[in-house]
Amino acid sequence: MEDEVVADIVSSLKELNDKEEQLIKYSRDILREENGFSVFVDDKIKKLFSLAFVYKNVFQKHDVKTKEEFERLIRKYFRHSNVRDLHDELVDTEDEWDSILKDLDQRMGALSNGKVLSIGDKSPVDTELVDARSGKATSIEQFLTGGKHIVLVLLRHFA
Repeated sequence: MEDEVVADIVSSLKELNDKEEQLIKYSRDILREENGFSVFVDDKIKKLFSLAFVYKNVFQKHDVKTKEEFERLIRKYFRHSNVRDLHDELVDTEDEWDSILKDLDQRMGALSNGKVLSIGDKSPVDTELVDARSGKATSIEQFLTGGKHIVLVLLRHFA
């Protein structure tokens, strides 16, 4: 039984690491192009959601709901070197991905005149967004009209 669990964890860690490495390579390749930053932000960000789907599938496979729960599960099997090694590899890959996202954040900050919101600041409700379901341009303001309650999730890291 334990061997099966370890094999499943190893498989999941490999899948996550492989997907994240693919995204890192893809992102770096796009960002090297002349208009890479614009292309990446405007057109290619949808590709990045594939990592979220991998995490969703892994979480379902292991009957966990959060990354913290998944980490606890992994730690239970740290005595197995392949689990430990793949976990360390995934952590390194996630650090590399974070570095790419931080670079994008800095570039985007430069494009927005360096304005950063703090807790309590009013949101720029007229900022153009893309509705993930329809792909159509929209704004936060459009969601806030009509007296409906709304939960808005803005994703930066897709894990």
